[in-house]
Amino acid sequence: TKGENIRPTIRWEGAPKETQSFALIIADPDVPADFTDAGKDGKILDADMPRQLFYHWALVDIPADFTAIEGGNARKNPAVGKALKNDLAAYVPNPRQYGGPCPPWNDLRLHHYYFTVYALDVPTLKLKPNATARDAVEALKAHTLRSGEVVATYALNPALRR
Repeated sequence: TKGENIRPTIRWEGAPKETQSFALIIADPDVPADFTDAGKDGKILDADMPRQLFYHWALVDIPADFTAIEGGNARKNPAVGKALKNDLAAYVPNPRQYGGPCPPWNDLRLHHYYFTVYALDVPTLKLKPNATARDAVEALKAHTLRSGEVVATYALNPALRR
C-alpha cells in the first residue's frame, strides 16, 4: 500500500562545539538487488536473496545552528541544507526529495531504515551540483566529528507486520 510519503521530523542534540554544519543520510540496506519479482503476484522475495544499500534521502550543508529538520510533505524539501540525488530516481518525480519506506509487499525480509546525522568540521561539503547521496557518504568520511543514528523497521508484507 502506498502512503502519502510524509517526511518525519528529525531532531538531534549534543554536537561538538566545533561543528560547522550537519548532514543527514537515510538508507535501507535491505533492498533487493534484483527487482524483477518485486510486487508481483505469485512471486516471493526470499529473505536471504542478495541485497543492496539504497539511499532514500541525503541532505547536506545544514547550518550548525540547526538541531532539527521539520517533517512534512516529501515533495517540498526543507528550506535549509542541500538535498542530493537519492536512489529513488525511477520512482519519484524529483530524485532529490525524501523517499519514504516502501519495501515490496512480497518481500520476506524486514527492512531497516538508518537515519544518520553527521556533525561536520566544514560549513559545506562543496559537492558538485549533480552530487548523489553516495558522493556525500564518501565526502563525509574526511569531515565527520561525530554521528548519531536511529534505526527504524518497516514491512508491507502482512506476514511481517505486527
